[in-house]
Amino acid sequence: MPEKVTSNTAHPAKKSIAPSVAIILTIVFGIVAVGIVTAISTLTVSNVPRITHNTPLTHIIIIDQENHAFDNYFGTFPNATGPPSGTCIPYNLTNLSKGCQGPFVTNDPSVPGMAHGWVSSHTSYNNGSMNGFFQAETNQSKPLKWVMSEYNNQTIPYYWDYAEHYTLLNNLYSSVLSYSLPNHWDTIAGTAPKLSYFYGTGDVGPGPNSSNGTFYKKGHVTPRGYKYLNQSQPIKTLADVFKAGGISWRYYSAGGIGGTYKQNEKNGAVFSYWNPLLSQNRSYNANVASNIKPTGAIFTDIQNGKLANVSWVSPTLDLSEHPPANIIYGMWYVTDIVDSVMQSKYWNSTAIIFMEDDYGGYYDNAPPPQLDSYGLSFRVPGIVISPYAKENYIDRTNYSFESTMKLIEYVYGLSNLTARDGSGRIGNLLNSFNFSQKPQKPYIIPLNQTQLDIVNRYLSENTVIGANDEGNITVNGYTLPANDFDT
Repeated sequence: MPEKVTSNTAHPAKKSIAPSVAIILTIVFGIVAVGIVTAISTLTVSNVPRITHNTPLTHIIIIDQENHAFDNYFGTFPNATGPPSGTCIPYNLTNLSKGCQGPFVTNDPSVPGMAHGWVSSHTSYNNGSMNGFFQAETNQSKPLKWVMSEYNNQTIPYYWDYAEHYTLLNNLYSSVLSYSLPNHWDTIAGTAPKLSYFYGTGDVGPGPNSSNGTFYKKGHVTPRGYKYLNQSQPIKTLADVFKAGGISWRYYSAGGIGGTYKQNEKNGAVFSYWNPLLSQNRSYNANVASNIKPTGAIFTDIQNGKLANVSWVSPTLDLSEHPPANIIYGMWYVTDIVDSVMQSKYWNSTAIIFMEDDYGGYYDNAPPPQLDSYGLSFRVPGIVISPYAKENYIDRTNYSFESTMKLIEYVYGLSNLTARDGSGRIGNLLNSFNFSQKPQKPYIIPLNQTQLDIVNRYLSENTVIGANDEGNITVNGYTLPANDFDT
């Protein structure tokens, strides 16, 4: 492994994201201008049946990064299931004479984004043939070679270190053959609003009217945008169950709760792809809103002894690893969270699950099991970091994002919410743990001051993002067609 940069510099205090960041970020993630969504009353959750399981875990942290397939991060990891020798994906499925391309290693940490919405995911999947990844990118105005790119320990050494010291999830499948929004829903609810599977800010969905399928277009909410918000209201999430069961929780995301529901309609935050709770009007009740915090608040909560039983952590854009964001910055940010837990009183009672929310257009070789008409989707990177994680272990159990729900439900004695988290075809992550083993010591990867400063900067600075009248999206100077930025 390459030598890591170390420093004894004290960890600076983390800054919360300025409220304006939420407004700017949601320009990409589907803004609304103004509008009224029919209010549906808060769900009534009955007393939660509790079955005590004897584990040392009292804290579960889910760190959800953005847009990389398993093969892209761990395809060359020793003994992991990477692409078979001789893999070569055709550029054009209808004209094989155009040639094909196999996997290659890159050390470029910032590459263009690729399409990965409903249509492109299904094209890539190609009914399980797993050979349509280039076909899905054929109409995109960017280099196509990145589809087959792979990173190794030269570029993402800390992730490989964690995989060597703890448990690598060889078969963690994203939940939905589509983009970020439904996958974030399935992580907290085991289901999603139907429209979120197909449509987003600019994604083109199926059917003859697909060109009118966006939630937001040229500064206005579309009829489908309002339907999506209405579909969001009745969905029961783990947050609803936690309230009834006396389990503390936090959802950390860029900008936190922002303003009121009506204010977040106007600035677009209700369409956040990385925090679906913002679409539910009951999230703005005081006893719920206090649990939705800016991303950087995870650090202060750990430092102040206020870590919740369950925490979901979504990044700011520049720390997200979402192309074209620099993946090294995202790795430093994740490492900073892990270091903070390891150096706190919480280490011996915590499980950290690191994962990426979808494949981002990158190739993966493993055909995903199909639980229903929405997926599963392609494998993504996943690591279990805990004193009780099996050391240097590759877990080949089939998992999905609902597996994080299954683990939470097991540890805290909760019932399943849906057929997805109740499915016997996906595991509950328990195979990644050995609660009888001597707890592992924390494997701390100290960050130097430069690394910490970069993490702090992108936790607190506004990111330059905009949407022009043609519906294109600009991210740090790189312009993508709106139907390509399926976050």
